[in-house]
Amino acid sequence: MRGAEQTNSTLPRAHSASLLSQSWRRLRRNHGAIVGMAMLLILGMIAIVGPYVSPHDPNVIDLESVLKGPHRERLLGADQFGRDILSRVLYGTRLSLQLGLTTIGIAATIGTIVGLFSGYKGGWSDFVIQRATDLMLIFPSLLLALFVVAVMGPSIRNLMLAVAIAFVPIYIRLVRGSVLSAKENVYVDAARAAGCTDVRIMRKHILPNVFAPIIVLATLGVGEAIVVAAALGFLGLGAQPPTPEWGAIASDGRNFLRQAWWITTVPGIAIMLTVLALNIVGDALRDSLDPVIRRRM
Repeated sequence: MRGAEQTNSTLPRAHSASLLSQSWRRLRRNHGAIVGMAMLLILGMIAIVGPYVSPHDPNVIDLESVLKGPHRERLLGADQFGRDILSRVLYGTRLSLQLGLTTIGIAATIGTIVGLFSGYKGGWSDFVIQRATDLMLIFPSLLLALFVVAVMGPSIRNLMLAVAIAFVPIYIRLVRGSVLSAKENVYVDAARAAGCTDVRIMRKHILPNVFAPIIVLATLGVGEAIVVAAALGFLGLGAQPPTPEWGAIASDGRNFLRQAWWITTVPGIAIMLTVLALNIVGDALRDSLDPVIRRRM
């Protein structure tokens, strides 16, 4: 029986490894994916070394540089307090990427566990979970996150939790649909017949085969989470002053768009490029991992 169990667990694992290697080869041939990954690599490097190479302290007030445009001392200008915009955006890169990655990591983890249980077990537990998911999906992600952070209070931690809660139902629905299909495969029946527990079947046999759509959705979701977090920061419900978060920086310049356009424009461009890179990579991952598209390529 143990030999049968080991054989059954090896087959889907080997199949998944083969599909991943094939998907990676297709991904490397996608020029758009290479550009997107290069952009993400640059952003990652900026997030790591940005605070160490920034020309000024992002929170130091300089009354002589108030609302001054880009010049030699401040390459991207200064805000209404004379703080250097380049330094604030460099510092904000780490925080904004951390917000996106952390919130999607929390949402994907919770959504995967709940969706896996819901799709595999079925019955009343599935019914209750899906009705609660439907209730949460009624509200747009931004509106739901806005409600949660308004109740919990504005802070970085509450912002992460609010955005994560807003994205959880999306992952529950995606994972449940994938599990309903995967659990009908022959190797799942063989593992059940070999005496595997439900937890082992879900962890060893079903989860590896529903992981691809989770990766794609998470890649695209990081960009959307950054936008939602920036929107909440723009409304004053995210990072509190003087924290240099992209949404908060853009909010600082909303009253000075005519005479100091750079305050809002620079973090806006940073958000745009980040989301663009994530969407490019996400689309490329979807094309390389989707079985229907794979057959056409």
